[in-house]
Amino acid sequence: MRGTRIRCGGFAVGPTLAVAVLTALIVVATAGSASPARAAECQVVSDTPYDIEVEATTPKARLDHSKSAAQIQAIAGRNILGMHSTRLRPRLDIRPEYYPVNGGFCYWIASVHLEVVSESPYVLIPREYARGSCNYQAILMHEDKHAVVAKRVIRDFAQDFESPLTSLAIPKHHSPVFTEDITERYQQDIDTIWELLMPTFEELVAYMDREQAKVDTEAEYRRVHAKCTTW
Repeated sequence: MRGTRIRCGGFAVGPTLAVAVLTALIVVATAGSASPARAAECQVVSDTPYDIEVEATTPKARLDHSKSAAQIQAIAGRNILGMHSTRLRPRLDIRPEYYPVNGGFCYWIASVHLEVVSESPYVLIPREYARGSCNYQAILMHEDKHAVVAKRVIRDFAQDFESPLTSLAIPKHHSPVFTEDITERYQQDIDTIWELLMPTFEELVAYMDREQAKVDTEAEYRRVHAKCTTW
């Protein structure tokens, strides 16, 4: 599975987008046996409304003090003092429901749970700077700003994913659709939902890029350097 790797302080955004699908096909047992209903006669049988849940998960960044300055610069691809990095990864859990009819099934999506994860965030500080030293603390304070921005952006953006999930392209409890193949229809809906979500995820990545760039200013770099007498 791929992810969008965000690196800050020098800041870089990888070009690929993440999709990590966590799915569980849930069969809903309904009263009665197979119905003679035709495709156009699929009726609402569920009292449970379509449920959307969007969750933002931003764990505390892990501190990595094991790499040299040269190694960190090689990872970042530029001359930097430290780095904050995280992988943005959406995780999707889609729950379908259906009941048998003549020749197939009446089918709908009961719920969608989307988790936008800041996955495995970490902060890199060169091992040349002893833990607790002036240089160590100055770099850590700067990279912590990137961690705060990442958490804020993901949290504030989470609800923007709700709108595409209300699309009429997703069959819901009040408008079940007929299908002869549950698995095929389920995969079709997974693909449709990802297509609906990806533009918002791309906007999130672009917005993260802009907000993180505001941390890496020349004024900020001068402020960090001024904190210590030697580098």
